[in-house]
Amino acid sequence: IPEKELTWYGAKRFYKEFSYSCRKNENIVWYDIDQLKSVYGNYNAIKKAFKKLHKPFREKMYWSSTERGSTYACYLSFSSGRRKDNVKYIFLSVRPVLALKVK
Repeated sequence: IPEKELTWYGAKRFYKEFSYSCRKNENIVWYDIDQLKSVYGNYNAIKKAFKKLHKPFREKMYWSSTERGSTYACYLSFSSGRRKDNVKYIFLSVRPVLALKVK
């Protein structure tokens, strides 16, 4: 699933309207800031996995679903690992994640 550059509002709409034929045990999720921080904690392993798949995982700034009031939302910089807040109308990257329910 390719990443996109959107405002936070555009990202929210993108996830709400996202069309992907998920199986019964799958869904598309938009990570909150804590989940993004967990991804960053495993960044080296994730980069290796993406490389094996010949897919880039760019060191960009990715919106999270975490809001800070009506004007700001959180994002994570994958170049530094720092969490920051920004106004929701700035264009940053979003990457849909396919989540599997494992029993």
